[in-house]
Amino acid sequence: MNKRHLIPALCLLAISFVSAGQSVVGSYFFETSIQRNKLNPAFTPKNGFVTIPALGDIGIGSVSNVGLSNFFFPKEGKLLPYLNKGVTLDEFKSGIPDNPFENLGLNLDVLGLGFSLGRLGYLTIDASVVGKAGIATSKDLFLFPKQGMSGANDVYDLGGTAINLGAYSQLSVGYSTDLFDGMHLGARVKFLMGVAGLTAGINQGSKVNLSPDNVSADLNAEGYMSGLAFDSSTMEFDLGSLSPMNGFGVAFDLGAEYRMKFDSFLISGLNLSAAVNDIGGLTYKNGSKITAGGAVSYKAGTIGIGLGEEFSDPFKEVKEQVDQLIGSVDIQKADGFKFDIVPSIYAGVEVPFLNEMVSLGLLYSNVQKRSNLTAALNFSPFRWFNLGANCTFVGPAKLYGAYLELIPKAGVGLFLAAETSSFRVNSWMIPVDNLSFNARTGLNIVFGGK
Repeated sequence: MNKRHLIPALCLLAISFVSAGQSVVGSYFFETSIQRNKLNPAFTPKNGFVTIPALGDIGIGSVSNVGLSNFFFPKEGKLLPYLNKGVTLDEFKSGIPDNPFENLGLNLDVLGLGFSLGRLGYLTIDASVVGKAGIATSKDLFLFPKQGMSGANDVYDLGGTAINLGAYSQLSVGYSTDLFDGMHLGARVKFLMGVAGLTAGINQGSKVNLSPDNVSADLNAEGYMSGLAFDSSTMEFDLGSLSPMNGFGVAFDLGAEYRMKFDSFLISGLNLSAAVNDIGGLTYKNGSKITAGGAVSYKAGTIGIGLGEEFSDPFKEVKEQVDQLIGSVDIQKADGFKFDIVPSIYAGVEVPFLNEMVSLGLLYSNVQKRSNLTAALNFSPFRWFNLGANCTFVGPAKLYGAYLELIPKAGVGLFLAAETSSFRVNSWMIPVDNLSFNARTGLNIVFGGK
């Protein structure tokens, strides 16, 4: 791979890592649900369970503030990319946020076990594989090729653009117990083993300056990686260093729940709960540090990007210059680097009705440092049947979700959950208006139901 393709390749690698991040919130307010224990370790399942290997919990999803409709525009029966001259600059600028981002992830349970310890509490043990990817960009990164030079002096700030990729295995042990009647506490410890990691970004202060007489760029970037080999002469990655021993870390989940019961058929009680998950970190070892950049200056006319360019090759006059813009690439051995695992916060209030067959819930969550507020309507007409609908009306994207769980006292339990920001999807079932979505499903053998 030629070095001029390095940055686009890394962007595509991050965007293509379409795997699920956070847990679907639909299970949070169902008392008999097994899955909600992952959102709050204080929640005690009413069944024992054994995960069907690799099928107990499969999750995919994305959190974003942009979608395909920010970059592709319907024009005269065609779908035009934003760089096409048929899409005006004002059309593109009116829809793109200041700091576009995309967070992706995957969770796959390999093995899992949960069982009651009687009056002593409830114990869970599970092993899973986690994958996370995130890309955050400067708005100017997209404006630069579209707008080009529009005035006497245009400055494009590319600082803050960053990519993070991480894959690790996780062994967790959780415990929940009753502190007193109605008050439940829980905790979980997670032992993390890193498989591969990459964190890279363009440093603050990196800018491109366009003027009638001169085109200049001062770009500096740095990154760390582990489990990946990199050839600076060909700008190619090699996955031959993948190993579950490439990193180690520990994280903790802490949670609490308080349930009040009322002597009323109409309003059955009030349930309050809160949890903080993933307190800790993961450090990759035996990594490499990559630095690149430099200052480059060109006479007017060297780079010509603007509204008149055809999308077929919008960078045709730039490609020969990108080698110099990237500058020299230096790779040094690094002892290790920390992969950013951001704690998640959940706080919920639930009001059950009609002998707890129906409930209304309000859940605050903060995931990847972004706040969300979700309202949920939940139905449990039978002990073994949970059906819910939810709407996240505050957050990076408005999400609509549904949750179904069949959980007998003994047998095979099934759950299905989904959230989407848009009911308009393309042929690959990817939301068009916003790339935020979550989907989860799983099968577990359950026993000892209360």
